[in-house]
Amino acid sequence: MPIREYPGRKKEISCYRGGSVGLGSAPSLSVATPRKNWVFTYTHLLYVEWDPSGELVVVFATHQVRIRGRHLKLLYEYLGNFSLSHIYQEDPQGFPIPEGDTWIEEIRVIPTQETGE
Repeated sequence: MPIREYPGRKKEISCYRGGSVGLGSAPSLSVATPRKNWVFTYTHLLYVEWDPSGELVVVFATHQVRIRGRHLKLLYEYLGNFSLSHIYQEDPQGFPIPEGDTWIEEIRVIPTQETGE
């Protein structure tokens, strides 16, 4: 998984389909899809669940963030250490996806009252 560094910014992991994931100790997690953006504080994080078949569920007090893709275990580990500052999904660009790299197919944010939790 390529990790990029930019002057004056935190490290980023490139996630194919044009998205990125920011690394570094952070008080909150910024989540962005092509249509909407959210910021969730880690103090409201209840748990993170990773399914090796390709889904990562991040449960906050008021919302669930459901991430579908490939090779998401590293994101799971960073979330458990409060080390992700952002997860961005952008419109697909037709990038080739190298085997073994993290790939974010979809991010959905659902209010917890709609999930029944």
